[in-house]
Amino acid sequence: MKTTIHLLAFLALFFFGCKETIVQEQLPKEYTNDLLHADLVGKVIQKNSKATVIVSQVMPIDSVEINPIDGSFTFRDLRKGNYDVTIRADNYRIYSKANVMLDGGSIVYFGEIDLSSVPDLVESFYPENNGEIVYDWRYGRISVSILFTHPMDRESVEKAFSVEPAVEGIFYWGSYTQAPMYGFFADAKTGFDNGATITTFSKVTSMT
Repeated sequence: MKTTIHLLAFLALFFFGCKETIVQEQLPKEYTNDLLHADLVGKVIQKNSKATVIVSQVMPIDSVEINPIDGSFTFRDLRKGNYDVTIRADNYRIYSKANVMLDGGSIVYFGEIDLSSVPDLVESFYPENNGEIVYDWRYGRISVSILFTHPMDRESVEKAFSVEPAVEGIFYWGSYTQAPMYGFFADAKTGFDNGATITTFSKVTSMT
């Protein structure tokens, strides 16, 4: 009987002595916002590019340089709303994304950005450097071509257009021919020619 009484007393003390514990995830204080502000974080893959990240609304509001160790960047306490985000770095194409929404009290992850080394005025080109050269059998020749994003001056482009090794060829202005596909042309409504092509019978390994 005494054993039963002692056991009941022990169990009563055990259950009354336990307290309910609620575990909540604790965010670092530097990332804690009120409902009117938010943080924006992200990463640039080219961590040695010394890229600058700019947030703007019509005009630039803030800018930071990426962390050279891991390529990360952080904006803290931005007012909630939408922003345009631009990333600039020497020898890389300008990256931009419009209307990035920041909700109050949030930490928005912008993602990992892979900067392009294609110049800003070049939309695309064929072939890529050290890429396979495909013959356009319709004409029995190789076509090396560039498509631009903005109106260009023919004389300047023709002077700057070069391939390695140097070859002789015919320079065409206005048509963008991507071998092995056949040519397509700039829309006449644009009012300008936006492509350049050189054709040659020689072997080409790269283009600038």
